[in-house]
Amino acid sequence: AAAQALEQELPEATQGTTAKDEGEDGEARVKFQDGTELAALLRDHTSLEACVQACRLGPEDQTRVRERMATLRAHVAAGWRALRSLRDQDLGKAVRLVWLTRRYLPFIAVSSLLSAATGVLRSAELYYRSQSLEVFRRPAWTWLAFRRQVWALVLTKAVVVLTSIVRERIHDAGERGIANTLRVEMYRTLL
Repeated sequence: AAAQALEQELPEATQGTTAKDEGEDGEARVKFQDGTELAALLRDHTSLEACVQACRLGPEDQTRVRERMATLRAHVAAGWRALRSLRDQDLGKAVRLVWLTRRYLPFIAVSSLLSAATGVLRSAELYYRSQSLEVFRRPAWTWLAFRRQVWALVLTKAVVVLTSIVRERIHDAGERGIANTLRVEMYRTLL
């Protein structure tokens, strides 16, 4: 019964995922645009195959089930092709999006590098902060050792602040450029 239901629903879901319908406004639309229903049916088929393999059937029943599963495999293969084509379209859109914004990718890369550098510098700041307090635990501590640790802490903090400011400015410039590029491309598409 499950195989029969899948045999009816899989072709409909595959066709609904790939075939375009005419919408109310006259535009072509895909019925099941994201393929979730088709993916669920394909998962059901996988579960059905696992159940069939786990069941102990007589020779006559096994022959019938094998025949039913063989006819179902053609629909399953078509369903997987439809899902793959959806995935390929999405990948193509992502590549096109990256290509449109390629001019601003260096901004994002530099921003990421500066973010990593800021993290390292914050770790160094934490280290110098703890070392400035550790000076007092030593029996023969001096003000000179304390001043050196505090000076290193102040310099590290200043570099962290400057690096954060530069990173934010570079990130904002890249983000603004990407947003403007996408906005212009969207308006071109609408016109």
